[in-house]
Amino acid sequence: MDKKEIWLSLDLSTPKGGLAIHSAGPDGLSRLGATDLEGPHRQSELLLPAIDKLLGSQSLSTLSISRLIVGAGPGSFTGLRIGFAFAKGFAAAIQIPVETIRGSEARARAYLRKNGTTEVTVLTTLTPRSLFWERFESGTLRILGQGTVHPNDFVMPSDAIITDERIDAAKGIQLPCSATLLAEGVFERDTLQDSQTKEALIRLAPDYNGGEHFEPGKR
Repeated sequence: MDKKEIWLSLDLSTPKGGLAIHSAGPDGLSRLGATDLEGPHRQSELLLPAIDKLLGSQSLSTLSISRLIVGAGPGSFTGLRIGFAFAKGFAAAIQIPVETIRGSEARARAYLRKNGTTEVTVLTTLTPRSLFWERFESGTLRILGQGTVHPNDFVMPSDAIITDERIDAAKGIQLPCSATLLAEGVFERDTLQDSQTKEALIRLAPDYNGGEHFEPGKR
């Protein structure tokens, strides 16, 4: 990118959720501030006040924002629906583009940036009885396999695995999705839009879960 921008990112894929503000430009990405939405399952109530407070802490207004980053799932149905509804209305009102990135991809990118593994499996809690997993290849971030399974049926891979805070896996590396990871993933991906049409904004939709059944270690 050839100019400095202010990014607002939000992740509502978990019961808690969070926000972050970053300065992005030719010299890199710098976090200006971040906050959690305190209290599970209260995103719709807490989102707007939290944005106002976070922007105010940096002497910014909504008109200061150049780009909105929103997590596209997988995760909480209600949280993702709230996040996308907000993103569409907010972006249309101040005419800025929305960048979406899947939380599992952002977590995989964060892990692979710091480690030399060739593949990594990311687990995401959908419900107490449902896990969504994806296996990513380093470099291209190609998805090698994915699926939705009951926690008791999941076959743990022998190598790197990333979990969220609700999964008890002795071999896992806890790396919950966050608004900061989303912004970092979008910046690294480097596929920013210059603008966005009204039709494209309307078509934006989250990925609540998905993928066919596939067990890591048995491919």
